[in-house]
Amino acid sequence: MVAKIISALAVAYALSPIDLIPDFIPVIGYLDELILLPCMVWLAMKFIPTDVKDACRRNAIEWLQTHQGKPIHRWGILLVVAVWLICLAVLYQWLALPTQLTQLVNEDHHLIGDSR
Repeated sequence: MVAKIISALAVAYALSPIDLIPDFIPVIGYLDELILLPCMVWLAMKFIPTDVKDACRRNAIEWLQTHQGKPIHRWGILLVVAVWLICLAVLYQWLALPTQLTQLVNEDHHLIGDSR
């Protein structure tokens, strides 16, 4: 039960917009996440009973032997790659838009005969 509480607190802290050290402070802003989150995960792992860890290890080994290897979720891979490609496309459009607008403004001034 303690391990579950610590794990829940770690997830809540990671997702919370409130930090011990605000993230907008350069360099040290992310130090609290860099230090606290791994410590909370380590602490949660320490509170998991040994018999539960052993049972999970046995189940994992048994599953790997019966299924001949680790699971591969091709749809999951495809989804992650698609999300990254969409993010890159949006970033490209966001960065390229000011350049395109500048070119359009320059073309308008050239067509109008502006002497700038």
